[in-house]
Amino acid sequence: MTDALRDRWMSVSEIAAKLGANYEGQGDCRINGLATIRDANQNNLCFVSSKKFLAELSLCQAGAVLLRESDAKHCSVTAIFVENPYLAYAQVSQWLHGAEAATGGTHISAVVDTSAQVSELAQIGPNVVIEAGAVIEDGAVIAAGCFVGLNTFIGKRTRLAANVTVCRGCHIGHDCRVLSGSVIGADGFGFAPIPSGGWQRIEQIGGVRIGDRVEIGACTTIDRGALGDTVVESDVIIDNHVQIAHNVHIGQYTAIAGCVGIAGSTHVGKRCQLGGGSSIVGHLKLDDGVVVFANTFVTSSLEVGVYASASAAQPVADWRRNQPNLRQFHLLARQMRRIIGKALGDETSGAKSQE
Repeated sequence: MTDALRDRWMSVSEIAAKLGANYEGQGDCRINGLATIRDANQNNLCFVSSKKFLAELSLCQAGAVLLRESDAKHCSVTAIFVENPYLAYAQVSQWLHGAEAATGGTHISAVVDTSAQVSELAQIGPNVVIEAGAVIEDGAVIAAGCFVGLNTFIGKRTRLAANVTVCRGCHIGHDCRVLSGSVIGADGFGFAPIPSGGWQRIEQIGGVRIGDRVEIGACTTIDRGALGDTVVESDVIIDNHVQIAHNVHIGQYTAIAGCVGIAGSTHVGKRCQLGGGSSIVGHLKLDDGVVVFANTFVTSSLEVGVYASASAAQPVADWRRNQPNLRQFHLLARQMRRIIGKALGDETSGAKSQE
């Protein structure tokens, strides 16, 4: 932890006030970090969102605990009562451990085209390259080794971690975060087959438009559109090593886990969840609220309210009815063997076979 982060202190009463919560215990207790129930000391805050961890509170040494008021009897230290402890923990993590605001200024080793519009309140790190016509707004942080291409827009308070590449003509909105090694606006995989053999590359002349408050993990690639733009709407979260191909459209609030691949021109609706390692072929439509489980290969469009698993895609109601039965399938198989064995006059062998 850096010295800057160590210097962030908040009292229990201050934390409770920012959360709009009540507390019981020492309001003047000073907190400067988060920790687990087992590891916390008197200057740490921890949280309990599951009842299976309540027993551990008897040994907890934390300065304060975030928990539901109904669980207060299990807590022997200062408690802050919240409806959703996990969400409250996430909020406090930003206050105590979030990145520092931009300090403003451009490092002497950065190369910035004279026609680029870089706010004096933006922070430009070592060895950054910013090409002609780029716009970097107030509070943006462009960390060491980043490349910002021709006519690209970076919104207010957006942060590019070290070695991010944003190619020409891309737009990234306000309060976004792009982690190291990611590439925004690389050419899409567009090639026309030549009858005599080989491939003719198609110039990718679209861009990438990313909304506000979008989180993009490390080593993720979002390709530029072939003609129109690839679009990621506001409030989308994307994990590491994700491939989003040209002209894909991702709807607001959608979450995409690591190693997902989405082929070209697919439209993913709002509030969808794509599990890790899943693959979606091109030119499909996933309606709002679709959930795709890990390692699923999606080959057809999915309607609203559908869960897709590696085995099959099915309506939510059917999936919820079937899942409990699948967990009991071995018992059903055993009963069937007994019935068949009895019918054949060999109940003993039927009951024991394959048990």
